[in-house]
Amino acid sequence: FGGARVWRAGGRWNAEKVRAAEEAEQEEQAGEEAEETEGVERKDNAEPWVVKNFWAAFDALGDIMRLREALFLGMSVHRAIIRTGSSIIDKNDIRLMKGYRVVQLRQGPDLVLFTHPGVLFRLGLWLADALRDRVEGTNVGRRTKKKSLPIILACLNEKAKTYVVIGMNAALDFGDVKKNEFGLAFLDAKEDSGARTRHSSFDTSILEVNEADFDRFIAEVYQSKDKY
Repeated sequence: FGGARVWRAGGRWNAEKVRAAEEAEQEEQAGEEAEETEGVERKDNAEPWVVKNFWAAFDALGDIMRLREALFLGMSVHRAIIRTGSSIIDKNDIRLMKGYRVVQLRQGPDLVLFTHPGVLFRLGLWLADALRDRVEGTNVGRRTKKKSLPIILACLNEKAKTYVVIGMNAALDFGDVKKNEFGLAFLDAKEDSGARTRHSSFDTSILEVNEADFDRFIAEVYQSKDKY
């Protein structure tokens, strides 16, 4: 007892107990890391929403109740589009920026709904039809010629801290088809601005832009208008 060695009560049994607790803790940490890795892989391998929607629609063909529910859901979505579109027009929330009509959604009861590219695109189509008769004329010689103004819609995804951005042409007459050059414009704007973006669709005129980079990205889109 007079030496420098420190004795612990419990001896070997206590040491084995401590060692067992440490091993159990290490196994638990390893399990948590494995679950996190598996979760990331599962997220990376998740099916695109287009594929999920296709199979959900296919399954509904044999289930009249699911088909009925889908019809009511479609009606609700269309009401939200009309409600939001009417509010945009009534409040004059459409900005004219260097030859573009720009709609930026940052709040509202249906904000989450319009973070879905398909629904946001339908809102753009509705606005294009509603604004068709309001296009201002440009003087060409002695005549007044109407000029189509493209539309850019951006909806804030508060959870992801991104903007879902869609660019589309607004035809002057029903049935007109015009080539959509926004895919090239968006790609150039991404390169020139250094904005962090992500494509979740085959259509390059639809993309997600980091919220902090949105103003810089959209400014580059304005600058590139004359190129396309």
